[in-house]
Amino acid sequence: MGELLMKRFLTTTVLTLCATFCFARELYVTNNWQNACIKELYYATDNTKAIPHKTKVHFRHDGKNLIIRAVMDVKKDYPFPALTNRNGTWPSSESIEIFIDPGADGKGYYQIAVGMNGDRFDNRYVKKVWKANWKSQVKHAPGQWIAEITIPYPAKTNFCSGFNFCRNVKKDGEYYSTWAKVGAVFHNPGKFGKLYLGSKADVDKIVRKAEFERAGKLKVKARKLKVEKEFPHLFANQFNMQKLQHIADELEIIEAMQNSGIKQ
Repeated sequence: MGELLMKRFLTTTVLTLCATFCFARELYVTNNWQNACIKELYYATDNTKAIPHKTKVHFRHDGKNLIIRAVMDVKKDYPFPALTNRNGTWPSSESIEIFIDPGADGKGYYQIAVGMNGDRFDNRYVKKVWKANWKSQVKHAPGQWIAEITIPYPAKTNFCSGFNFCRNVKKDGEYYSTWAKVGAVFHNPGKFGKLYLGSKADVDKIVRKAEFERAGKLKVKARKLKVEKEFPHLFANQFNMQKLQHIADELEIIEAMQNSGIKQ
């Protein structure tokens, strides 16, 4: 993890994200294909039931690009459509969808779709323009179709992102499926999973460092307000980002009360 990456992660915005999204599904992506993998997708209408079509998605990051390789099983006699590879066209065949929320703040996200016929589509649900010249390649094999997607994805600005992967089945029973438990509506960034660039051990170290830095500031504030005894877990170093956010909220209320002359 570089210094720029560390500084980016330790900003107030990302600290708040760690508290908000702490229960989301998570992926830890490195340069090793085996470190991050999605093995099951769930019906959009029931996020607890896995779909019968096996889907396996591997991820890696080569330092500049996020590379996604998805293998979707179908029946061996599946009639594959011709590879048209059209750009900017919503796939008319079975397709996969990728949703990315850089920074995982829920304020804007991008949608990428790739069809079994190679057609590709993207859209931006965000104010700023994403200048990502992403690429995709689709192959057909007996009993499966494979899609590999390469997305320019600099680590220093995308360390932690909201993420979801979906599959839209058109034959052999039409249905929609999702990795993150977003419900029946895929456009739900508040419920996206989280994609980190780095191993879980590396991410945990950065998160813990961020926790202690934020805790240090909250301890100073608690001492200034003379309410140290009200927060024993803080001073015993028993906390996580979610607890620290709650403490920060309480200290803000206490400070407002003291400033207004209200007795506790």
